[in-house]
Formats: sequence, structure tokens, C-alpha cells
Amino acid sequence: MIQRDLFDSAQDSEIISPRLEMGSFEAFWKEKNYFSFKKFNTYLEENRIESFTRLTQRDKAEEALAELKTLTQAKGIELNFQLAQTANFPSNLLDAKDPIRCFYFLGNLNLLFSKGISIVGSREASEKGKLRAKRLSKELVREGFTVISGLAEGIDTAAHSAAIEEGGTTIGVIGTAITENYPASNKELQNFIAKRHLLLSQVPILHWRKNTPRTNRFFFPERNKTMSALSLATVIIEAGETSGALIQARAAMEQNRKLFILNSCFEKGLRWPDRFLNNPKFAGKVFRVRELDDILENLGSKA
Repeated sequence: MIQRDLFDSAQDSEIISPRLEMGSFEAFWKEKNYFSFKKFNTYLEENRIESFTRLTQRDKAEEALAELKTLTQAKGIELNFQLAQTANFPSNLLDAKDPIRCFYFLGNLNLLFSKGISIVGSREASEKGKLRAKRLSKELVREGFTVISGLAEGIDTAAHSAAIEEGGTTIGVIGTAITENYPASNKELQNFIAKRHLLLSQVPILHWRKNTPRTNRFFFPERNKTMSALSLATVIIEAGETSGALIQARAAMEQNRKLFILNSCFEKGLRWPDRFLNNPKFAGKVFRVRELDDILENLGSKA
């Protein structure tokens, strides 16, 4: 895939200028200070806005672009910005209830069109949980799947690392701006995924840098909805009653995706596994997993 310099104004002669779309998107979010894509999408729909360039004046977009250029050059990042109006935007992302209309990425965008399965779970995972995530990740890689996760500590880190160790492919969908490294302990892993696999973020960069961790935390559940939409299915390895993984589980049901819950989750006295499995609205979408074949057979991937 050919990448172009997003800050090159020569692109502006195109019918859709990714440069100006990006600048307008950033300027709008920085000014409005929204915290959800639902609110953003509502604004677009109510005002019948199809192009981000209608969101703000051009001088504001240019100011945002200049700020972005300074930031990304200082960090040594070559930005890539993908719009919903382009051919390389995966249509499955539009299955989300409040779909994103653009995203930033680093790495191999073609991975978005591979067979992807999300592996998610607790940040404060048990050692057994991490081992289960590693084993399943490697098994799925051997079956030709791309492992998708959120680059958080715990289950996410185990899933990404195991996919890489097995020689497979992985996608990191992060809840921060793509210019940030979070958690700091995963900086090396994130940078490796950005160079050799695929790193994706829907978070407006200047908006993120303007706000505090307390307000920016709202972007993490937003990315779980995107991660589910990208995936054929979500597998929960280990999660408490208030885990962000459950946000992704609910999103999977809304997006008509399949949800796989490891058997060990049912053996811990938690309420959520049975709540999903026994809900008649989710019939045929939620499965208890004791072995890999439980996933492959219900995805129709077993030979």
C-alpha cells in the first residue's frame, strides 16, 4: 500500500483531501471537546455533514495541521489517516452502533481485511488467565487468524505477545491517541506492532493532549466497540463484573458478532457469564468454550 505525506498540501486538489479532512477533524474535536463518538455522529447527522471540512473554517484546520506536524515530527511518527469515504475503509466498522468515520493507523492496513478475532480480558489478570490467553492466541494464529486486542496490561499483552511469538499477525486497537504510549510498560510492544503489524486509534490527537487522564478515559470503552466491529468474534479470557471486556461483549451482540467465553469464567462465581449465555436475545451468538474446536465449529472454520 502506498503511503503519502499527509502534510503535503498538493493533496488538496483531490475531490477529498485527506490532509484537510484530518485538520478539520482535529480542529473540531479540540474546540468542541466532545467525549463520545455518539455525540459526534449525532452532530454530523443533524447538520447533514458528509465532509469534515464543513466542520470548521480552513484557517482552524491549517492551525491544527501545523500543530500535528510539529508533534509527529518530534516523535518520529509518520501519520496515516483513513476516511470512511475511501476504498480502504473496512465496511465492517460501520456495523457499530456509533461507528467511527475515520481512524489513524501505523503499519500494515491490509491486516484489517484478514480473519480477525479479538482476545480480551482483565488488566489485572491471573497467571492462569495470561497462560490461557497465550495458548489460545497461538492456536488461533495456527488456524490463520489475526489476533486483535487493546494493548492493555494483562490479557491483551499476553495475546499480542503470543501471536508475535508464533509468527502470526496482530492488530492493536488503542484507547489513546496514536502518538501516545500507554501503558508505558508496553511501549516496546506497541512500537513493534506499529512497525511490523498494525496499530489503530480513533482518538483525536490534539483533543487527547488537551485533556486530562480523567476525561480521556471515556475513549477506552469507545475503542472496545471498534475492536468488536473489526472482529469476526470476541473471546473473553478472564473478566470481572465491571471489566471493559463486557462493554465489548455487549457491542458484539449489537453488531451481530459471536461471543466466546472461556469455561473458567463460569467457574468463578461471576454473574456475567451466565447472563450472556442464557439471554434469549443472544441465542446462537454466545458460546461456552472448553477447547479450540468450540470456537472453530461455531465460526464455521473447522475443516
